[in-house]
Amino acid sequence: MPGARLTVDGLWRCLCPSVDIATLTRATSTTRLARSARASQRRQNASPLSTRCLHVTSRRGQLASPADQLGPAARVQQIDEAPTLEDGEQILVQDQDQDQDRDQKPDKQEDQNDNGEEPSRPRTGFESAPWPTRASSSDSLERSMVQRLVSLPAPFDDIPADATEQEIYDAIRETRHMPKPHFRKLTAALVKCLLARGTAPNTFIYETILLAHALPEGSAEMVRKMLNEMREKQIPWSSTAYHAALRALAIHPDYLIRQDIIREMKDRWIRLQPEGHRYVVLGLLRDEQYELALQKLDRMIKQGIAVDKWLLHICVYVFGKLGFTDDALRICRYSFSHHAVMEEEHSEIWTFLLDVCSKHQNHQATVYIWNHTVESRIINPSDGIALNALNMAATYGDTDLATKVIQFLSARNTRLGRPHYEALAEAYCVQGNMERAIEVYCIMDGAGIEVNPSSTGSLCQALQRRPELIDSAVVAMAELKAKYDVPIGIFNAIINETVKQGTPEAFDKALDLYRRLREFVTSKPNIETFRNLLWMCTQPDVAQFLAGEMVHFKVRRNLTILEMMFKVHVEHNGPIHRAKEYFFHIEPLIMANYLPQSRKWNALMDLAVKLIKRLIAERDAEAWRILHNCQRVGLDQSRIQELRDEFESGALVARPRRGDERDSLDGEEPSQAGLPG
Repeated sequence: MPGARLTVDGLWRCLCPSVDIATLTRATSTTRLARSARASQRRQNASPLSTRCLHVTSRRGQLASPADQLGPAARVQQIDEAPTLEDGEQILVQDQDQDQDRDQKPDKQEDQNDNGEEPSRPRTGFESAPWPTRASSSDSLERSMVQRLVSLPAPFDDIPADATEQEIYDAIRETRHMPKPHFRKLTAALVKCLLARGTAPNTFIYETILLAHALPEGSAEMVRKMLNEMREKQIPWSSTAYHAALRALAIHPDYLIRQDIIREMKDRWIRLQPEGHRYVVLGLLRDEQYELALQKLDRMIKQGIAVDKWLLHICVYVFGKLGFTDDALRICRYSFSHHAVMEEEHSEIWTFLLDVCSKHQNHQATVYIWNHTVESRIINPSDGIALNALNMAATYGDTDLATKVIQFLSARNTRLGRPHYEALAEAYCVQGNMERAIEVYCIMDGAGIEVNPSSTGSLCQALQRRPELIDSAVVAMAELKAKYDVPIGIFNAIINETVKQGTPEAFDKALDLYRRLREFVTSKPNIETFRNLLWMCTQPDVAQFLAGEMVHFKVRRNLTILEMMFKVHVEHNGPIHRAKEYFFHIEPLIMANYLPQSRKWNALMDLAVKLIKRLIAERDAEAWRILHNCQRVGLDQSRIQELRDEFESGALVARPRRGDERDSLDGEEPSQAGLPG
């Protein structure tokens, strides 16, 4: 009576990995002598494709090759359904590290037992498809045929008919991983030759096809079809096939297919090799799943999985361009600390990191890279990268780094320009050091670079944020006048920020500074000086004083100055003749400089209407001239009608004077109210 059958499932293999070897050894030892002759004869006569990979979870019925179980008709049908490689369309790729090691090693003969026969050893799914055993012919003759196949010229139609399948397989093994297009097309021709001779598709052929899609010419859809086809035809899986698919998906990312492959590898107890982990990271990067890629890379490092230097550099470039500068710097430091390489050999990595960290305003990373690499002469950044670092230092008020950058540029005779001086001055302004900031502006002016209102923007911002610094800036100007020619632009910026406080006391303080102008600067005031004083002026007599100063210093008035003077005299009841004078000065310039109904145009028309009302109240005949001029420049009839209604309702009180001509608002008959003509 037979004994009880013991079921060997996945749990048994997990707890006792040697169960497969022990079981198969007992099963084959009793009939080893009887089967040795048949096994030897089968190994000599069998096709290389009949050797199959035995997976640890395969059943006994799956050990035989599907091709061996089919008849001749079925084999022809299977060949027709087999995947083919079009010349020039499917391209083969460069070998993996483990495939190169395997291909370069000569085939080792199996250990023999005491009876001279080969012991039966179960193969696991962790190995690639088995290479065909060598025939008993001379190795030199076989090698010469392989060399003939490898050196075939295009278009590869004259494959020798006497080439055996073993020799074709050896040729494919040497050419399928070569990156040149010639060898990739040759590999496709050899695979087609095998299929045309009636060879059934096996794991090795599918590996070759999957490797063909690990190039830009491949596609993730073909990888999915190949995997489904292997499942349908029950082609034994191999670690190389899975890793070839992951390699193709690293170029043509597909998250679902990748996850299916990883899940199947876990179910089949196939270990993901280090290169497989690298392909997963690359696929996630190509799929723009950067957080998952970073988590996968961190997990590899924590688990002690070897991470190649080139993969770390790719992550540095990708994360750096995306602005993840902290992660990029961390990966870079890990790369140099775990790979025996001199940092000078990869100066371009540090240069790239310095560029992106300074652009993305990563202060700590920029300071670390500059002190670690530039000060140590590891890298020599360009002027543009140095300017980025200088601007970043100015933003954070890091005068130490800003000074180092200026010294670095000066040491290699780089001519400093406006951006360099303005950034250095901004660094001191952010720090609150008014004396050093104004000194930088003085040096800038001495170098022949004009200090204009745009240059003093950082100084104005610092004084606006901290008004208490105005007094420090005034003292600094007075002290620096003995050493430098303080530019008038600095004085204008301080005057402007003083007036901006909006109080009468602040305006009086600014006017007092103007009267003490010679204590701070040696140059005469310019148009910006008077503009900064007039835009908050509310006293017509002070405005006239400033107008006289402009005439004295021969400063030509522009439209902005005229508008300010007109506004002061209209809104603050200045002399009426001065208001009319400024209107007749700006009236020809309104249409040339402002569009009708624009904000500035409306503001001027409002002032003009106020002036007309005041002239009507004072019985001034110039009111109608100004009104007609306003109509000519675009004053609409609705405003004129409103003015008429106010006059007729008595809102505008007018007393008739002797000799006044009477006229109406619209130029028709004079009204009974006695309007001035």
